[in-house]
Amino acid sequence: MSETRQSKFTVRSLLIAAALITVIKIWLTRSQHYFAIGGAGLDDQLFIDLASNILRGQWLGNYTETTLAKGPLYSCWIAGLRWLGIPLRLGDQLAYAGACILTVYALFPLITKHWHRFALYLLLLCNPMSFEMSVLGRVLRQNIYTPITLALIACAIALCLRPTHSFLRQVSWSCAGGLLWAAFWLTREEGIWLAPSLILLGGCYVVVSWIHERTQGLRKAAQCLGAACLCGLLPLLLVSGLNQYHYRWFGTVEFRAQEFKDAYGALTRPSSELVIPLVHVTRQTRESLYPHCPTLAKLQPLIEGQSGRGWAKNSTPWTHIPEEELQIAGGWFMWLLRQSVAEAGHAGNAAQALAFYQQISDEVNAACDKGLIPAGPRRSGFLPPWREGQTRTWMLASLEAADFFASFRGFTAHAPTSLGNPDQIAKFREITGEIESPMRGGPPPPATYLHRIDEGRTQVLQSVGRFLRRPLFALSLVSLGLFGFLLLRAIRHRQLSVPLLIASALLGACLACVLIIALVHVSSFPAIGVGGFAQAYPLLLLFNGLMLFEASALWAKRRGQPLNSA
Repeated sequence: MSETRQSKFTVRSLLIAAALITVIKIWLTRSQHYFAIGGAGLDDQLFIDLASNILRGQWLGNYTETTLAKGPLYSCWIAGLRWLGIPLRLGDQLAYAGACILTVYALFPLITKHWHRFALYLLLLCNPMSFEMSVLGRVLRQNIYTPITLALIACAIALCLRPTHSFLRQVSWSCAGGLLWAAFWLTREEGIWLAPSLILLGGCYVVVSWIHERTQGLRKAAQCLGAACLCGLLPLLLVSGLNQYHYRWFGTVEFRAQEFKDAYGALTRPSSELVIPLVHVTRQTRESLYPHCPTLAKLQPLIEGQSGRGWAKNSTPWTHIPEEELQIAGGWFMWLLRQSVAEAGHAGNAAQALAFYQQISDEVNAACDKGLIPAGPRRSGFLPPWREGQTRTWMLASLEAADFFASFRGFTAHAPTSLGNPDQIAKFREITGEIESPMRGGPPPPATYLHRIDEGRTQVLQSVGRFLRRPLFALSLVSLGLFGFLLLRAIRHRQLSVPLLIASALLGACLACVLIIALVHVSSFPAIGVGGFAQAYPLLLLFNGLMLFEASALWAKRRGQPLNSA
C-alpha cells in the first residue's frame, strides 16, 4: 500500500472510530433522565416558563422580577429544540460534541498527526462532567454555556493559527467567534472571567498577522476583528430591541443594568459594627436606612416581613443564624430586593423597576454623603466591601476550589429524584421532550426490560466517569509541570511560541474561573461545586492535551525526528 493510500486509510479509520465513539456516548447518555425541580422559580422552572412563552410567540412573557434577571439564550435554545422536535438533553450532547469537533479542527495547523487529533477529540468528548447528573442533570444554563465557551475559544485559537490564510477563511472564523461571543454574553452574566484569555488570543492573532504579512496582515486582522465585533453586536441589539418593545428598557439583562447595580452597591455602603460572614446588608443596616430613605422604606413591610423571613430561612444553613433574626446572605438578598419591589407594585415594566432602583441608590447615597449614616465611599455592583482577613480566606478557598476543579470531584452519572407537583413535571416533560427521574415519594419505575437496560447504560457512564477522575487529575498535574518547564525555557531562549500563548490563555481562563468562584464562595454564598466549573472543564482538558503535544514535539525535535509527520 502506498504512503498516500495508507494515510487516507488511517484518516478514514480514525473518523469512523471517532463517529462510533460519539454515537456510543450519546446512546449511553440517553439513559439518563432529567433531575426536574418544579419549584425552582429562579432556575429550572424559570427557563421552562420563558421557553414556553417564546414558543407561544410572546417573547419572554409578562414582566416580573425574574423575566430579565437571567440571559435569554438558554430559554431560546430550549424553545428552538422543542420546535425542531429534538429532546433537550440530546441537543445539549450534540452541541458539546460539535464544539469538540470544532476545537480539534481549529487546531489542525498545529496538530497535524491524525492520531494526535483523534486523541484530543477523545479527551474532550469523554469529559466526565459532560454527563454529570447531580447538578448538570437539571435544566440549567451550564449545559449550553459549556459548548458555547469551548467553541468560542476554538474560533479565537483558529485565528491565531491561520495568519496567512485567505481573508474569506479568516473572516469566517471571526464572524463565527463574534456570534458565539454574543451567545456567551446572553447566556450568563459573569462573562468577565473569559475576557483576559480572549484579549490574549486576540493580541496573539494581531502579532502573528504582523509577523507573517506585515501591513497587509494587520489590515486583514483589523477587518476580521471588526467583523467579529459587528457579528457579536447584532444579536445584542436584537435582544435589547425586543426588550425595549415588550418591557420599555433597551438592554439585555437587568443584573447588568447600572441602576440595579448602583442600588445594590449603595445598600452595601453603610458601615456597621456588626459583621456577619456572607451577609452584605444586615437587618441593623436596613433599619438605620429606612428613616432616611423613603423609597426603601416602602419595601420595609416586605423585607422585614414574610418575604424576608423566607429568604432568611434559605440563608440559615450557611449563616447559621435563626430565620427570626432576618439576616439574609448576599446571594439571596438581591432576589429579596427584586421580589419586594415587584410585590410593592413598583415593577410594572423594566423601566419602572429600574427607575425605582435608581431612586433607592440616590437616597441611600445622599444620606451617606451627608453623614447621616456612617459609610464608606460610593459603591456599585454586587461585591461587598472587603473585610480584614478576607484575603487569606479567599486564597484558602481558591486552593480548595482548584483541588475540587482539577480532581473532577462531585461527579455522578445518577440523577437524584425529581421534585415538584404533577403539573410542573408535566410541563417539564412537554417542553424538554425528556423523561424525568422518578419523583420523590412517588412509585418506583417499573422493573421492565428497557428500564434495566437504561440502568445498565447509566452504570457504564458512572464507571467510566469514576475511572477517569484520577488519571485526569494526574494529567493536570503533569501538564502544569510541563507548562512551567516550557514557559521557563521560552523565556530563557526568548522564543514565546503561539502554542504556549494558547496554553497560557486556556490556563488563565481556568485560573480566573477558580478565583471568581472562590471569591463568591467567601463573600456571598457557597459556590464551590460542579455547576460553577462546568464551562471550564473542557478548557482544562484542552490545556492538558496541548501540553502533551508540545512536550512530544520538543522530544521529537531533540531526537531529530519530524514534528508533524502524518
